[in-house]
Amino acid sequence: MSRVIERGVRTKDRADTLAKVDVPEDSDRSELESLMDAWYRERGARIEVSLMLMRMRRLLTRIVKRGYITDRDRHEAELVLKAAALLEDGQAATKL
Repeated sequence: MSRVIERGVRTKDRADTLAKVDVPEDSDRSELESLMDAWYRERGARIEVSLMLMRMRRLLTRIVKRGYITDRDRHEAELVLKAAALLEDGQAATKL
């Protein structure tokens, strides 16, 4: 017999996203923890990428509207590029 772990996750684009995983009753607790850790990391990466894209969009919109780049814009662009590189390498962007 299996038990089902369900977790509803609210997202902006979809009203409800449901993650469902069948876990055998006799499964090792470490397997379950590994599975949940992997899900958590994947979800976190998606959130970080989404936040990074929003930040890039705001920066580029500001630059295009103004028509030139300020020192503040240049500094933020450098931070965004470093954070994007960390995300690409699989590290958390919050390490900046």
